[in-house]
Amino acid sequence: MYYGSCNGTNTNKAIANTSGGTQSSLAGLGYAAGIDLFSYAGNTTLTNSGTASATSAGYASNTAYGAFLWAEGNGTGGAMTLKNTGTITATAAASGGAAKAAYCGGNNNTQTVNNSGSITGTGGNNGGWALGVENDGTNAVNIFNNGYIAHNNGLGVAVMIGGGTTTITNYGTIYGGLTGISGQTFAGPVIVNDYGDVGCGSSGNGAMVFGNGNITVNIGNLPTISGTIVGGSGTNKLIFNLTGTLQKVNGATATMGNNLSNYSLGKSGNIVVSGKTYAWKNFTVSGTA
Repeated sequence: MYYGSCNGTNTNKAIANTSGGTQSSLAGLGYAAGIDLFSYAGNTTLTNSGTASATSAGYASNTAYGAFLWAEGNGTGGAMTLKNTGTITATAAASGGAAKAAYCGGNNNTQTVNNSGSITGTGGNNGGWALGVENDGTNAVNIFNNGYIAHNNGLGVAVMIGGGTTTITNYGTIYGGLTGISGQTFAGPVIVNDYGDVGCGSSGNGAMVFGNGNITVNIGNLPTISGTIVGGSGTNKLIFNLTGTLQKVNGATATMGNNLSNYSLGKSGNIVVSGKTYAWKNFTVSGTA
């Protein structure tokens, strides 16, 4: 859509499959998108309560998108909204293919994702992500997850940030074989409010990995965090409000109560609360357990 907003609703099925090109410059190339929405001078919205899926097969350079949304915001508009209560999937069957289940964003307004359904990616050697959100401008990215977001060997949630603030609130599950939540690209500040489970694979980079923006991570309830929370060179704060028993601090038995300010935590370390380990690097830590 070049002049005006693009609004999509899927209540049934949108399915795309590709086996890749076979001739000249197209040989080995393939692109599959279950839903593809683009607005040049307006807003882009997708409400999905059905199934949006894509599968690429046959060539290592293929890429599959379950849903692709972009709001260019040339002059006006630029807001992107994805609301998913259904299923969005992408599968790259070729060994080197990439699966990017949902890719969405814009450059001139707020980018919003609200997921209470399932967003999953299964990639080849090139990985990809389950949910990728990009904002090339200085506006906000807001992500709320009360569902399931996972990628087998890539990123669970990937935020690509300009100068705006990204806020990720998680009550569900976010998993990436490489990284659960990735905020490594560009330099905008990131706020994570986590009350659900976040994890990475055993050989992954970390449960949460961030770039050089200022990072604040709030962890409440008693979630399972599989992997380390890794901050970059910005001002990074990790604040716990855990509903459990503080057992160990940096490997030693906790003997000075539940207020973490009573302990010498260091910028890198770990605590064990009711049998669950929370580990960090490059963070100033405070709060209670």
